[in-house]
Amino acid sequence: MLKIGVITMALLSFLNAGWFSLLFGSNPDPISIPIDLSQAGSVVEKEVKIEETWSYHLILQFAVRDRKEDGGLDGKRVWKFLGFNSYDPRDGKQVGYVDYRLAKSELGDLIDETYDCDGTVVPIKITIHQINQDNTKKLIVDNLYMTKGNGGGAYTRDITTIFLDKGKYIFRIENIEAFSEMIGRKVDFTIYINKRDK
Repeated sequence: MLKIGVITMALLSFLNAGWFSLLFGSNPDPISIPIDLSQAGSVVEKEVKIEETWSYHLILQFAVRDRKEDGGLDGKRVWKFLGFNSYDPRDGKQVGYVDYRLAKSELGDLIDETYDCDGTVVPIKITIHQINQDNTKKLIVDNLYMTKGNGGGAYTRDITTIFLDKGKYIFRIENIEAFSEMIGRKVDFTIYINKRDK
């Protein structure tokens, strides 16, 4: 019994010392920044601390009401907006394709033959400055992304993947076009580590 206690205490000391994360690595929590897609020219700017040098996915995440409230209609509206096709955020190549018949079977009367399975194209301007130790700024990204399709996750859309060094950054995200169907919809611009490259 004493041996088990000693082993347990040694294991807890090992974990508490942070050696576990050094040996096996860690995945920093995603960073979410609310963005308003219902207003053209809506801008958010936030200082972000990147904890680990790695590649990061930039995505949009859409909040959806509980399925019990409306039988899933709200989720279908978001899927209509996002579309069914998907694209690799690293190079923009199409990786998933759905034809109109399948989209119609999922969305029913919400769409007709004019529906594009890429969904609604959303132009997002992203500017990222790295903050140096002397508080000067270095421009890392200054691009307009014509986002389309879904991210393969629950109500997400991939924007791009970028490599970031550990440190502080200022992210500036601008929505270029107004989308009335996004009025009252919580949408987050989210930064998370690319686990596929881990």
